[in-house]
Amino acid sequence: MPGKYKPRGRGRGRPRTQSRMTFARSNRNQTEAASTIQAAYRNRRNFRKNLQPFVETKAFQSGNVGITNYLSTTSDAPGTGAFNIIVPNCFYEKEQGVADHQMVGDSCYSRYLTTKMRLMFPQGNNVLVYPTSITVYQVWIKSPLAATPYTTPGVNNVSQADIELHCKQQCQEFYSTLDDKLEFREKLRGIKVIRSQKVYLKRDKSIVQPPFGIISHESPGWSHVVAGGTADWYGTFKWPCKQKLHYEESQSLVGAGITHYLNRPPSELGYPALIIYNPNFADQATTDGGEFGTVDRRIKIQYRSKHWFGDQ
Repeated sequence: MPGKYKPRGRGRGRPRTQSRMTFARSNRNQTEAASTIQAAYRNRRNFRKNLQPFVETKAFQSGNVGITNYLSTTSDAPGTGAFNIIVPNCFYEKEQGVADHQMVGDSCYSRYLTTKMRLMFPQGNNVLVYPTSITVYQVWIKSPLAATPYTTPGVNNVSQADIELHCKQQCQEFYSTLDDKLEFREKLRGIKVIRSQKVYLKRDKSIVQPPFGIISHESPGWSHVVAGGTADWYGTFKWPCKQKLHYEESQSLVGAGITHYLNRPPSELGYPALIIYNPNFADQATTDGGEFGTVDRRIKIQYRSKHWFGDQ
């Protein structure tokens, strides 16, 4: 009709209802999230990874696997009475070089430290017959060794025994709070407990007969002994580090290629250690079993530590 207005392009089309608008909006958001946001984030992440220098992860391990040690009697896990302390030497000491277990220079970037421990309980006629409670504490020892040219030992004369003695002395406060059950405990200043784990024996893990009693009526009289078997206990402990460590050179370190030790750890970390609390150690000794021979109820221990780090 002459004089009537005609719209340009497409006409109005389908009416825009609220349900259609909601569906279109949700579909558009999903498409954008899948096609633009995630893809852009992935591109930026790959770009940053390409700019970062390649850093190889190295590992250095230590431990006493293959050596028979006993709780409260071993020098590798120094302790007196109910307390034993395990010091992972692979974290405290380092070698210089370009091998997979050596560091370049005097510092490295620590990633994490892992210690695996095994407790072997006596078997046969030596099986434990008294109540036994063992707890393993995973700690950071906050106080540094802080050796200087004017201390004893000097900064360049620190040995492995000095490091172990320092860690043991710092744990004396922790020992006292555990040994005295009636003491009102205060917050520990020099030690940070990360984790505590009780040693529970799983009887269903053993394929031998559980402990049972044997009565002998041979002369001169009656006697009684307990026999059986107990499964070994395994534990894994991990310290996350994520800090740069600086090592000092020492002439007193004993070991093939070991020349540097950790004198001042970062304040956020400290010295890692495992404290084994065994209050019933007096019942786990070597005694005379009469006609059954010598009874050895000591608990054996093995452990191995591994420190993952990278060069800076």
